[in-house]
Parts: sequence; structure tokens; C-alpha cells
Amino acid sequence: MATTATPTKVWGPKVDGGGVTYQFTLVLDTTTAGGLMTIDLTDYFGYVYDVDLGGSLAANFYYVEVQKPAAGTALTSTNLALGFSEAGADGAVLDLMNATDMSAAITGLTITVRGKAAIASSWA
Repeated sequence: MATTATPTKVWGPKVDGGGVTYQFTLVLDTTTAGGLMTIDLTDYFGYVYDVDLGGSLAANFYYVEVQKPAAGTALTSTNLALGFSEAGADGAVLDLMNATDMSAAITGLTITVRGKAAIASSWA
């Protein structure tokens, strides 16, 4: 059971004065016990400034939240993550999706990420 989302580049880099921007589609896997799934973008970014969630093909009304490193904190393979929750049958607001396979529940999810390019980035 993996707890990572696999990114595939859609476009980028778009270079501006403050960094680079890429867009990725994500293939989701299984969340951790805390409802998280990490995304490794260290081949593209040294630091992440902004992450915008895009649409998905089938979201089934799940709530997805981006958790990114604080400003000035270098990106690692585990400090950029998505948190997953839903309004469960118990009526509680936003239950964490604990160790849940999200691969079929949310498909085609996209993220657009802006940040400082990785030093070893090939701009590919």
C-alpha cells in the first residue's frame, strides 16, 4: 500500500520573474491513517510558493486540502501532501479518509504548482 500520489506533467515550465509554474495530473493511491497522501515534486521544485487544485473527472464530493511546506522551507519528497476527508454517514463534518484507496474515487485531479526551480532541474 503506497501513500503517494503519482504526478504526470501536463505543461510547464512557465517561467516568470518569481519562479516556475507547472501543471500535473495526479494518480491517487491509498491515504495514510491521518488521511494524507504525499506528492514528490523534488525533480521540479526546490521551494513551493503556491499550489492550486484543479478539477477532477470523478470527485464524489470528497474534500481535498493542500498541505505544503511553510515559506522558506525546502521541498522534500514528503512535505507536500494532500489531505482527504468527506462528510460521513455519521453526520460529522469532514471525517478523515483513514487508509482509504482513493484511486477510483477521485480521478483526473490536477494541481498547478508555482515555486523556485530545483537546482538540478532539467526543465523537462
